[in-house]
Amino acid sequence: MSRKREAPASATSPAKKKGVPFFHHFPKDFLRPYGLAVQGGEATDDATFAARLHPYTCEWLNRPGIACSEFLATLEENLKPAFENLDMLMNEEVQKHITTHGKKLSKLLAFTKLDSADASSHATKKKRCKRAFKQLRKKDEATDAWIKECIATGASMYLLGIHCRVAQYIANNIPNLNVNVEGNLAAFASDKNDSTYFDAIISDVSKRNRQPPSSSGRSLREIFSQRPATSTRNSDDEQPGTSSQ
Repeated sequence: MSRKREAPASATSPAKKKGVPFFHHFPKDFLRPYGLAVQGGEATDDATFAARLHPYTCEWLNRPGIACSEFLATLEENLKPAFENLDMLMNEEVQKHITTHGKKLSKLLAFTKLDSADASSHATKKKRCKRAFKQLRKKDEATDAWIKECIATGASMYLLGIHCRVAQYIANNIPNLNVNVEGNLAAFASDKNDSTYFDAIISDVSKRNRQPPSSSGRSLREIFSQRPATSTRNSDDEQPGTSSQ
């Protein structure tokens, strides 16, 4: 299966050189879309990282200060969800329930496998499809909760692992990094060493911190909490017992 990808046009245009688009980040490039999620060392080997990490998918090769910030956010925000319910996914009763569910579907849809030699009739296969989809439509609280927990726990664990491994790769391969030579790493590109890379990290942070925060206007609560108290009577109203001159 070929994993080579061309740089998206938006990532190489002048308007998009500032950073990696949100859903273009590298984690998706090391996780297979179906079947076994990771095979061999394709998500751990240096050779794989050298081939799959690019300035348009990895901020470490584009804006290293931003990459550091995103790395820390990943660590801080995923540690708890990655492990807080891991014991439930490993629970013997839970595993038994899900294994039973999975085996039923596997048996009913086995004829769809590429290596299947099932010679059953069309009618028989259709009945199996009907039974399989009936099971998928079945409301089952335990199965639904397991699916949600698999996604939450698995996603957090994968992000933790891939971000840590990429950070390790970057730290150990600074002189060989293939960076964006037109952006924040231009100086580093002409003199690749730890010092110039660290300078780029600090420069990224300094540029970001110098930018004034954007404002969308004060909220209604902020506006009225800062206004001086006023009389409920309109100053233009005539006072009782008086008349206009």
